Amino acid sequence: MNRKLIAAHDKTFKELFGQKEIAKDVLQTNLPKEILKNLNLELMEKLDSTFISRNLRESFSDVVYGIRGNNKIYIAFLFEHKSYRDKFTLFQVARYIIELWTKVIKANKKELPIVIPIVIYHGQEKWNLETDIRKLIPDFETLPQYIKELLPVMKYVLINITDHTEEKIWEYQPITRLVIRIFKYAFEEKDKIIEEILLSIEEIGPKVPNEVLLPLIQVIFLYLSLLNKEIKEEDIIRKVKQSEGKGERILTILELREQKG
Repeated sequence: MNRKLIAAHDKTFKELFGQKEIAKDVLQTNLPKEILKNLNLELMEKLDSTFISRNLRESFSDVVYGIRGNNKIYIAFLFEHKSYRDKFTLFQVARYIIELWTKVIKANKKELPIVIPIVIYHGQEKWNLETDIRKLIPDFETLPQYIKELLPVMKYVLINITDHTEEKIWEYQPITRLVIRIFKYAFEEKDKIIEEILLSIEEIGPKVPNEVLLPLIQVIFLYLSLLNKEIKEEDIIRKVKQSEGKGERILTILELREQKG
């Protein structure tokens, strides 16, 4: 995939998943209940990830949140984004965790945080890669227990947006649905993307003011323009008319956008 396109996907991912409410919603929708019951996600805080080495930073588009569980164990959630099928993802995640733990030890701390890597994928290829490093070792389950205990456990949670059905998308909160659909349909034709934007904004409803939606729409439009799918106002007006007036709210948001320059 073109490096500029990868950078566009990664930058937008950081912008959107860097919003705590979106990240929290994704965790609540995809993590097992037995994990969530011990966590108060309202207390989740975004962490600085500048401790990653420069070489690793170039291959990572991470967003990191931290939270202390009810049992006092500190958990870091690593959100890593992939817009293409990458066979090295397991090893990138492993290197990230090692670098985080190295920084913790250098700071003279005696306890290591738990790191839960979450890979968000929305590429066009099928993600048929192993998410558990032990699955790459032939006959791992038949190995002697002594050897099993010496082998590292590296595994990540895969959230495959490409395979999300509309039923699955409805499990998210309305604003997150907009974000999920944008990534899911990023490779589709422009008309399909506009259709999904109009649908998502209708679902968000009046409780979220236009001033709150505007920055989100700005990020999305910039993202689409970087993907060579620049959406013009006339494209949206045409689609609204075809939808029998549904989606007129985005016209109000566009007017607000012009007023703010």
